[in-house]
This record gives sequence, C-alpha cells and structure tokens, in this order.
Amino acid sequence: MNTSTDVMNVNMVEHQRSLLAVLGIDVWMPKVNAPVRNYSASLYRDQAALETAYVEPIQSFDTVLVPDSTQTSLQPQQASASAEVTLVREQVQPHAVEQKVAQVTVYDDARPVIHIDAFELQAWCTERCIIVVDSTDLNAAQSQLWRNIQRAQTGHFFDLKWPFPLALLQDGRGVQVYIQGFLDAMRGEKKIISLGQIKHCQYTDVVVLASLSEMLDQPLLKRDLWALMR
Repeated sequence: MNTSTDVMNVNMVEHQRSLLAVLGIDVWMPKVNAPVRNYSASLYRDQAALETAYVEPIQSFDTVLVPDSTQTSLQPQQASASAEVTLVREQVQPHAVEQKVAQVTVYDDARPVIHIDAFELQAWCTERCIIVVDSTDLNAAQSQLWRNIQRAQTGHFFDLKWPFPLALLQDGRGVQVYIQGFLDAMRGEKKIISLGQIKHCQYTDVVVLASLSEMLDQPLLKRDLWALMR
C-alpha cells in the first residue's frame, strides 16, 4: 500500500510540474516552505529620534518709560494749531461769498431791461419779392391800399408782433435780431421792399420805397413799387 501511495504522490508531483512548466514556472516551492520576512508595523517617524527644540534665551533690557509730560506738552500746540486753522476758515469763507454775491448784483444792475413800445410788422411774400409794412398805426385808407397791393400778385401773408408773449423774450436788446430773423426766414434769394422806414430794423439789403401815406398823397410813387414787383 505504501508503495502504491508513493507512486501516486510522485505521479501527482510530476503532473503538477508539467502543468507549471506549461505555465512557464520552472521551480515551484510550496507556500509552507517559502521564506517570509516579517516587517515591523512601526513607521519612520516612530523610529526617528525626537529632536530637542532649542530656545534662544531672551536678553533682558532695561525698559525706559517716557513720561506723559511730553504728550501733554504736544497737545496744547496741536490745539492751538487747529484753533488757528478754524479761525482762518471762518474768516476767509464769508468774504469769498460776499464778493461773489456783490459781483452778481453788479452784473444785474449793469444790464437793465430795455422796454420798447409795441409794434407790428406785416409782410407779403410773392414769387419775386417780399413787401414789408409797419402796420402799427395804419388808418382805413392806408389799410385799403395795403390790401390792394396784396391782391396785385399771389403770395403769402406773415406778421411779427412785439412784444412776445414770453417774459424772457421781451428785452429790447433782442428786437433787432428778431426782425432780421423774421426777414431771413422768408427771403431766400428774393428782394426785400420796405414801404417806408421800419423802426429797429438794421437790415442793410432792403429797398426802401415811399410809405403808404406818401403813395396816397402822390399816386405816381406807386410806379416804383409796380416796377419792382414785376
């Protein structure tokens, strides 16, 4: 029995070796006979020697206390300086404000509002010319002649009334500018014909003819107007 058992064991071992050879293992050693190295579970920090901390000794110095007298001596100087600053500010600011107010009041007094009596300008704008009349004080005969002139040629009626409804635009300094703007808005390249003198008008390129009253007194004066209208 022992002989057969040994033969079986040998055959088993040879079979295992043949299998291991196929797997590429030349030497096989049982796990029981394999040498095992025991490693300690302790870490390097546990094995390292404890480092001793070196504390440099502190040198002792004799402390010198500054007396409070220096601080108290500085405080009056600071207080006096701040008092001087406040006094200077209080003295300068009122004078500056008074000077500004005085300048504004002087500027307002130097430019008083100029009052101009009310007037009205009427204009008849035709294809070739613009006829302007001061219609403030026209009587019935003059108004009729003015309407006849308008009927002579087709045109458009315009008028300018002074003063303007807005209080800001009632200063007489701007009346000349308003009249010039009134004429420029209609002119283009047309002639401007004035029947009589127009007050407050400084337009240089204006042809001044006889007034309506002069045409009524001397009807031949109308010829100059008819010639310019053609």
